[in-house]
Amino acid sequence: MASARQAGLMTTFGTEFQEQYQFTNTIKDLGFQDAPFLSHLKTYAFGSEQLRQLAAASLGFKWHYNVFPEAKTGDNAYMEGSDAPALENFKHDTMSNFFQIFKIGYGVTGTQGVAMSGDTLDYQRDQAWIGLRKDINKALLQNANAVKPVKNTTPGKTFGLAGLMGAHNEIDAAGKDLDEGMIEDICMMMWRAGVEVTHILMNSKQSKKLNKIIDTERRTNFGNTQFLGNKIDRIDNIRGIAKGGAVNIIDFDMPENAIYFLKMDDLGFVTLRDEVDKPIPSGRDSEEYQTSIEAALWVGTPMSVGQIKNLKTT
Repeated sequence: MASARQAGLMTTFGTEFQEQYQFTNTIKDLGFQDAPFLSHLKTYAFGSEQLRQLAAASLGFKWHYNVFPEAKTGDNAYMEGSDAPALENFKHDTMSNFFQIFKIGYGVTGTQGVAMSGDTLDYQRDQAWIGLRKDINKALLQNANAVKPVKNTTPGKTFGLAGLMGAHNEIDAAGKDLDEGMIEDICMMMWRAGVEVTHILMNSKQSKKLNKIIDTERRTNFGNTQFLGNKIDRIDNIRGIAKGGAVNIIDFDMPENAIYFLKMDDLGFVTLRDEVDKPIPSGRDSEEYQTSIEAALWVGTPMSVGQIKNLKTT
């Protein structure tokens, strides 16, 4: 089992990520509701400037995480005075990802710049940043496997949450409605790996179904389970939900038939390049710009995320 308790932010080159609060966080804050998942992620710069230069796009980056040992098969019983047991070899495991270049262009013609009211170029810039943020949010949720870039042939891609799901961290609802038992099962699965769920990510359809479960529990248990604003408190003291409850995030880039369970502190948005704007030399009677960011999703361990899949949507 993977342990998120000691998940390191260590890169291939042996340096820690550095938190940053510059342009990337600016575009995250422009429209919180337009990119809910991205807006909840911490942003990290990829190490020092020197390491950025060493980190060729084709290398990507990797990190280590601890793995909990399982109980031995059979009895762990020894005779008095017996020899020492065989030595165990406890190992960590690794995950890796590649950076993805996200771009968007915007601008105005010379005529638009004087004929239209207000700050036309500023308006185009604001809209472009919203569009870029939504593109990033969608990729971080929906991308499957990470793709290694090949120069002039294949663009690199970061994995998204969808690419991290598997038998080790998911419950198959098999077309049934969401119920409390499914929530208990996925939270227990993650808790056994050292993870407490802090955020629950879903589409509006599954959010309505979850609200019904919470409301039923509240009435059945005389208010023991509460739904306050955007927080879901413990449902019948479910093991694996963080103290104080888990934040319920509605994101329309989520599939309608799935719910993701996350330990958000184990996730991050890692930037290799954090560009603001660059003018595009066009030679035309216009002002044209492009905004580009090269970044990837970091997830501390494979068990920092989990899902209930194939839920009934009607």
